[in-house]
Amino acid sequence: MQKECQSIYEKLSSPKGEFVSLDNSPIKETVIDTIYTYPKHVGVIINNYVASTAEQFVLAARRSIKVKLFGTTTYGALDMSNLNYVKSPCGQYYIKFATSRSKRLPDNVIDDIGLQPDYYFDKTIKPYKWIDKTIAILKNR
Repeated sequence: MQKECQSIYEKLSSPKGEFVSLDNSPIKETVIDTIYTYPKHVGVIINNYVASTAEQFVLAARRSIKVKLFGTTTYGALDMSNLNYVKSPCGQYYIKFATSRSKRLPDNVIDDIGLQPDYYFDKTIKPYKWIDKTIAILKNR
């Protein structure tokens, strides 16, 4: 364990001021050999309260041709994660920093932008009607 920690320490110490990935393996792609018929259409309702891990779920779900997103733009808090809070030496401030960064960057930014729905529900559609509206759209596909 000590050797492994020393190796990690050396890797993190050498490139000062740069992003360091501890996992040098390439991005993995999972190919699913079976696609089930049902459900034929899936609607995921999103809004500005969808953030972090929920955004990761939406990002993964929308890869399927069966999935459509309904609602409004998500919060946009996915690119930097595993936040740490450290109290400043004077004790009056806290510093918040991320310890991990998505490999999607800089090409596919989500932070401060969010994920866009396929079917945008503007303010004329009240949130309590979103489910009925989503079902109606999915039935007409």
